[in-house]
Amino acid sequence: MSVRVLHVADMHLGRSFTYLGDVAAVRRRDLAGTFARICAIAVERQVAAVLIAGDLFDSFNPSRAMVELVQTQLGHLQAEGIKAFIVPGDHDTSWYERSVFRTTAFPGAHIFIHPVFDDPQQFEADGVTCVVHGIAHNPMACPDPLQTLRPVDGALNLAILHATVDAVEGVEEDSYLPVSRQDLSQPGLHYIALGHAHARAVYEHAGNVVAAYPGGPESLRPEETGERYVAIVEFSGESPVIEWIPMHGREARIERVNVTGCDEQDVIRKLHSMASDNLLLTAHLVGYPRAVLSLDRIQRALAGAFFWLEIDDHTRLSSSDLGERVAGEAAISGRFVQMLRRRIAATSDTQERL
Repeated sequence: MSVRVLHVADMHLGRSFTYLGDVAAVRRRDLAGTFARICAIAVERQVAAVLIAGDLFDSFNPSRAMVELVQTQLGHLQAEGIKAFIVPGDHDTSWYERSVFRTTAFPGAHIFIHPVFDDPQQFEADGVTCVVHGIAHNPMACPDPLQTLRPVDGALNLAILHATVDAVEGVEEDSYLPVSRQDLSQPGLHYIALGHAHARAVYEHAGNVVAAYPGGPESLRPEETGERYVAIVEFSGESPVIEWIPMHGREARIERVNVTGCDEQDVIRKLHSMASDNLLLTAHLVGYPRAVLSLDRIQRALAGAFFWLEIDDHTRLSSSDLGERVAGEAAISGRFVQMLRRRIAATSDTQERL
């Protein structure tokens, strides 16, 4: 007996990416292309089902183009005999009457829109009876939905949950369906496909995998760095085996760049050495440069070298002869340093001098 499923979450199709400015539309197309690749991988790897653990869309009312993309790709899965199961998340919630999951048909996919686990879906794969359980979380209707989960005896029981494991009290993003690690180990349940956290994580109990977050398959924010994945989960023994499939077309990275002793051209050369059309780079400049840096000039000099570039200046002015050099300039920066020196000389208050 061997059953494989593909587990994906937090696709966020149609995301605005306002911070990306002129390349936001390109990034939205990236996400659409990644979803198509995920479905192609499902076909190539002959999985029995695709489990989508929330936030397939970035909104409960996505654009027609995004809806048609998903319908087309799910249609491809259906034509290959692959089941698809979807739970809404906090972004594409089904609470609203106008929710896409209430108003639109998705061929070959089952959408879980009940707030309790009362809609188990059964199918056969490789001679194994599989049952998928899912909910659309609504804390007003059912604050503790895991209490309603009833695994089917003799079946391979899989659950899909858009939730926060070990939520931090007072953190708003952690308030969506908080569950504990202990909650993940349910008798008779073989795997919980989690969504909501955008970084991958695996949870075990007594040496067996019981649940996982695949993380988002593409970086959505500058701080979502490193490789991004979907999971192919295989059931052939006591514990599920997870294979991580790298998905991201572009990588987000944060780099700390020491520019001590550098002028602007040196800084430009340092940053250009990291250039890539597929890189979203946040560069934190640190150290003591030879002169005051113009981030605008540096940014213009690197135009087109990266998919997206943000430069943050964390350099310091009080090093070696930099103060002397700036103080001697006729520009505003020079007059500002001269003014600060006069104020420091005129006060005896230690705190003010600092």
